[in-house]
Parts: sequence; C-alpha cells; structure tokens
Amino acid sequence: MATPVVSSILPTNVGPQGGILYWLQIVGEHFTDGGGVSAVDFGVEVTTDYFFVLDDITLECGISIDALAALGSRTISVTNGDGTGSLVDGFTVTALLAPSIYDPYPVDVSIGYAGQSSIVIGIYGYAYLTGTTDVDFGADITIDSFTVVYDNYIEATISIDLSATPGTRDLTITNTVGNDVCLACFTVTEPLPVISGIAPRCVEQDESLLLNFYGTDFSSVFNYDFGADITVNLMTVVSDTEIVFDITVDSAATVGSVDIYVENTSGWCIVPFPLMIIPKANVTGCSSSCMVTAGSIAGGFIGFWGDGTLDICTTVIRNCYATGNVVSLGGPAGGFAGVAGDTTYVYGSRCYATGNATGYDSAVGGFVGSAYAYLCDCYSRGDALVT
Repeated sequence: MATPVVSSILPTNVGPQGGILYWLQIVGEHFTDGGGVSAVDFGVEVTTDYFFVLDDITLECGISIDALAALGSRTISVTNGDGTGSLVDGFTVTALLAPSIYDPYPVDVSIGYAGQSSIVIGIYGYAYLTGTTDVDFGADITIDSFTVVYDNYIEATISIDLSATPGTRDLTITNTVGNDVCLACFTVTEPLPVISGIAPRCVEQDESLLLNFYGTDFSSVFNYDFGADITVNLMTVVSDTEIVFDITVDSAATVGSVDIYVENTSGWCIVPFPLMIIPKANVTGCSSSCMVTAGSIAGGFIGFWGDGTLDICTTVIRNCYATGNVVSLGGPAGGFAGVAGDTTYVYGSRCYATGNATGYDSAVGGFVGSAYAYLCDCYSRGDALVT
C-alpha cells in the first residue's frame, strides 16, 4: 500500500482567473499503486477537466479556473485507493498577467516558405495566453486568424508573402496587460520553384536529349524525380529561371504521361504539366514542300496518317515538316496531314506545317484536319480555310 506523493507541477504552477491550462504534468510517486489515481484536485474554484496517469511518477491533467476565482495559492491533491497525497501551495491563481511563451517548445511549426499560405501553427505558453489580443510573426507574414484554445495554447493560421525576405522572425503575443517575445521563433525560406514551361513536352523511348525547364526560383534546386523510366545524366542550373536536364529514356519505358518533381531548399514542387513518353519514332527527318490538291483527304506531308496501311502497329513521326499549300475538294485537309489516326493510334512530335490548308464542307486544320492522335511540340503557321 502506498499513498500518492505530489512533488511538483510542470511546466507552470500559476494560472490566471478565467484561464484554461491543459497538458500540465504532476510529478510525484505511487500514481499506479492502490488501483491507480481516482481523483486530482486543485482546490476551490478550479475544475479538473481531465487527468490520466503516464507512469508511476507522472500524470497529465487539464484545469479550468473560474473567472472570479479568489487570488492566491491552492493545494494540489492526488488520490488513489490507498489515500490522498497533497502539495500545499502547489498552485497559485493570479490576476491576468502578460503572456508567457514556452521557451523550450514555443511553436509546433517553425519554418515556412515565401508564398506559402494557410499555415496552421500551434503556439505554446506557460500561461496567460487567455485574453490575447494580437499575434505577430513579423514582417511579410499575415495572421489570417488565431484562437486561444487554452491558457497555454493558441492556434494561429498565417500566410507568408511571396516577396518575403528569407530569414528568422520574432513571435510576439500581446494581451490586455502586456506582451512576450520569442526571438527568432520562426524562419521564412525562399519560395518553392515555379515551372512555367518545359521543352520539349514529348520524349521517345530509347531517346537521349536535353530537356529545358523555364520558370522562377531555380537557383537552389538540387534534386529531382523523373520516375523509373527516365535517367537524368546531368542537371545544369543555368540561372534562377532556367534548368537544363540531360536525360535518357529507357528503351522499354511505359508510354504515357510522367509526373516530374524538382526540389529546392524549401521543398518539392510538381511540374504542373506532365512529360509525355511516346513510342520510338519510325518516320524521322522527312519533309514535303510541294502543293497538294486532292478530291478527298489531303495533307501537305501525308493524307491519311495511321489507317493501318503501313505494316506497323503505331506510326510515330518526328522532325518532319510540310511547307506547301494543301487543297481538298471533298474531305479533311491539313497543312501536315488530312486525317491523323483511325484504326490505329498515331504520334507526332517536333513536326510543323507552314502552308495554307483549304477544304470544302469538311474538317480543316493548319496542322491536321481530323485527328485521333497525340501531337506534341508540333505547330502550324499557315491559314486554315473552310469554304
């Protein structure tokens, strides 16, 4: 048999009128004896909201103090099946004083990057956070909202300006009595990378090439993830707005889109538009410069692209172009192809057409008239006309 022994209370042994203090720890002995603790008492006008035993020498509790509680000390009592142990003058009710921020662990989020918004941060205090009128994280940081949850805990939501200068910020908590400052309590880091463009957008199986990224805040980019099928041979940060990746695509790479990530000192960023892996090209480096006129489907480079007449499953055309004008008297017309894709799927990359395309009562396009295809890094500069 062993009656509890109450030695001390952490992290504070004071609380203001009207205060709510959670996560208090009572330190002592014999908290698991006698069937365990059955009651924790802080005296008159102080309510024990909860308690639980952590081990034989520590229990955690939360208390609420009446708004009109008499000022002065209270005896803390802990009861188990063998009796009650007390700590006389173990806790003191005070009038509201200036806030007191918890030094060892002031916030649960201490870093944010420029441009980051809606960051939820828990702020811890010894006491006197009740009645907080202002929370300030310093220059370039907006306090979206804050809530005093307990007398020793505030939950704040903040947003950091995109133009914020990287560096430390002081945290200031103010109530009606005064304030407390936590020096260098929060750190602003540089913005995440922003990718506005990549070129080319398509890569082929078994291809090695240079891939250019364009955007902002690239200076500290040091890591990347191109997935399992693409090897990065070399990354060169040309400037804060350009990165060049020397890459090799695996010969058996899965055809389809690939999400790409880059990382700087503030974290990871996904490229907002995926890279496309397409099959290895089987028609490359060809061109057509003649004018094409047809009674049906017409294209400056190929009329009907991908109808299965070629003895291949998929037609992939790369680095081909057409510069002549195209006229179709009775079907789809396109500066490069009249129809792309039908019974088989076709791919085109880095191709272009500069001639005009004219069709009569049918589909007309500067590059393709009618398409069931994946076209990437292709363009046209001619006019398209339906008459």
